[in-house]
Amino acid sequence: ASGSPFLVGLRYAFASGDYLMLALPLLAGGTLQVHIEERAKPHGGLNVQEVQWIGAQLVLALEALHGMRILHRDVKPSNVLMRHDGYVALTDFGLCGELDGGSGEGEPTGTPLTGKTGTRGYWAPEVVRKEVQAEAADYWSLGVVLAYAATGAHPFHKRWVERGEALEPPPPECVYVLAPAEEQQERLLGAIEEALSSH
Repeated sequence: ASGSPFLVGLRYAFASGDYLMLALPLLAGGTLQVHIEERAKPHGGLNVQEVQWIGAQLVLALEALHGMRILHRDVKPSNVLMRHDGYVALTDFGLCGELDGGSGEGEPTGTPLTGKTGTRGYWAPEVVRKEVQAEAADYWSLGVVLAYAATGAHPFHKRWVERGEALEPPPPECVYVLAPAEEQQERLLGAIEEALSSH
């Protein structure tokens, strides 16, 4: 582990039958995705100071990861966990790759990172083009995350993202307003009660 408070660390791991179990700390503040959806103003996002605060922490998380010669390759709001104290931590290292395909000693020992890995819409141009990826790909994804957090709307229209074309901001009709958090909570509790009563 890097010791960075901005990366979710592994507490322990064990095998049970055919399964490998990973124990991670509980960060019960939800994901950045949920915070953006629940708290973004109509046609707007989180306040500027909060976006700056989150962005600074994620830069430190990426610096720690890149310092270990690891590329995250899936930086997105649902992979950013919120703590109750206002801090965030980057999680989900399942798609990570070793930078330079190497040992971190400056000498490449393997295949460079290429291909479309991660989540569409957060891909850097080099990922879309299946070119060699480096730290800049993670920072591109971080920029998309922060733009989304600041505006409440994804900066790229889904149709263009799917085709990997030149990306532009979404037209106004793509921006939507979610139901208030209380209404969402009532719907969720109703669905849980219904599911429990049917079993």
